[in-house]
Amino acid sequence: MHDLLWISLSFAAAALSATFGMAGGLLLLLGLGAGMPVAAAMGLHGLTQASANGARAALLSRHIAWGPALACAAGALLSGAVVGGLDLQPPPRLVWAACGASALLGLALEGRAGLRFERPRVALLAGLVTAAAQITAGVAGPLLDAFFVDAQLDRRAVVATKALTQVVAHLVKLGVWAPLGLAEPRLAAGMALAAVAGTFAGRGLLGRMSEAGFRRATRGLVLALGLASLLRAALG
Repeated sequence: MHDLLWISLSFAAAALSATFGMAGGLLLLLGLGAGMPVAAAMGLHGLTQASANGARAALLSRHIAWGPALACAAGALLSGAVVGGLDLQPPPRLVWAACGASALLGLALEGRAGLRFERPRVALLAGLVTAAAQITAGVAGPLLDAFFVDAQLDRRAVVATKALTQVVAHLVKLGVWAPLGLAEPRLAAGMALAAVAGTFAGRGLLGRMSEAGFRRATRGLVLALGLASLLRAALG
């Protein structure tokens, strides 16, 4: 019964991310973290999210902003080598608080902060900080979203580019946590397949949304994710 619950949650999270390019990973980690040990949650989360983001990147590959995406991937790999090699694990509460604060700050400084993901240096910085957050706290969605709030990309490019960058970040995290967290291969395979199915199910809504509607929904989700992250930090 529990396996069916996790598989269903994986499907729902992937469908949500396929529409908005965000929120699904946080939803999945909150659910897994509440019902299983940390190592198992982190390993399953990494595999599932890598699968979902990989499917989303493949479906929308022609919309990927390759230059900044590759710069972000380079930052993620560098961060993984440093943070993973040092076995640095700050208190998850601290990282959750940083995620929430960054998301809210990105909204507050929209149009003024210069956090435009299209700029290679900004994309490299995004890769560095989000991969470090993935490894240590398991989630980096609100942090990554802060770099896209002011991006001059259309909705498909935002979703596609985020997907590719998150594939790399989750693979980096999986490399650290998989030896501890993938003790149930059948559940892992079921969740990965459900994530791919959810990605296909959710992509239709993205095509029907307007640019203005997508931007409004994105800002609302960034706000909700920021507040949820701060609440998670407060609860420990």
